[in-house]
Amino acid sequence: MSIFSLSGKTVLITGGNGYLGTAVVRGLAEHGATVAVADLDVRDHGHERVHAIACDVSDSASIRRAFRQASGLGGRIDVLINCATYGAATGRRGPSSACPTRIGSKAWTVR
Repeated sequence: MSIFSLSGKTVLITGGNGYLGTAVVRGLAEHGATVAVADLDVRDHGHERVHAIACDVSDSASIRRAFRQASGLGGRIDVLINCATYGAATGRRGPSSACPTRIGSKAWTVR
């Protein structure tokens, strides 16, 4: 087994459709991980171990749904990677200053 093997691991990555996220997703899948890509837009990454999940990181109910769906792929989530942005200062929802301060501490609390 390779020292870099992620075989049997489930990874949830938010923002996996962006420039950086796409490269991360590809690398994870190539090293054996089952990858759940949580992003606003669902798209095919062209890999059998990559699964798209619709998720809006500004909505805690959407985040909880994404966690449940990703957990269902391998029974648990072994790795969480955040490549998502909240508006990225010029995105669809406005400036990042519009993001509630508590989103970092509360929205990622999964129940």
